[in-house]
Amino acid sequence: MKTLSKKLLTACLALVMACAMALPSFAASYRPNGQFGYLLNINGSTGSAYQGRALNLMQTSTMGKDQNFLIGTRSGYTGYYMMVTANVNYAVNRSDSNGRAIIWPLSTGSADSRLYDNSESVIRLYYSRELLTAREPVGPWSTVYFGGSGISVWVRAN
Repeated sequence: MKTLSKKLLTACLALVMACAMALPSFAASYRPNGQFGYLLNINGSTGSAYQGRALNLMQTSTMGKDQNFLIGTRSGYTGYYMMVTANVNYAVNRSDSNGRAIIWPLSTGSADSRLYDNSESVIRLYYSRELLTAREPVGPWSTVYFGGSGISVWVRAN
């Protein structure tokens, strides 16, 4: 009986370890609520530097490198961030000049990138309390910004 218990314990531990290794894969794409076929997208050429690239909506149903985000914590930084999954040193930030949602390095913009909480449906900045919002009407390359009016409820689309 002890051998069976040890085997069961070993199998359970292996399952827990496999699940723990899978945790970082909770990255996802996001789309505005009720808008199918549009995903949050980092504008610009895939593979180009992330810093300063604006966010918009792209008409696609397939998540690619520039539609892949992770909302969570980052070692060395306080709070929650919406990070670029391909490089978690970059997070969604607010442009000071026009309120556009942009990508910026956490090392120089963590205060402006910090989120109010880890909500995936209402993405709110910590200091300004502005919501991540998509301009209406939604269409290819619709602007995404913080504050103002528009669609501010997001749906995880993975």
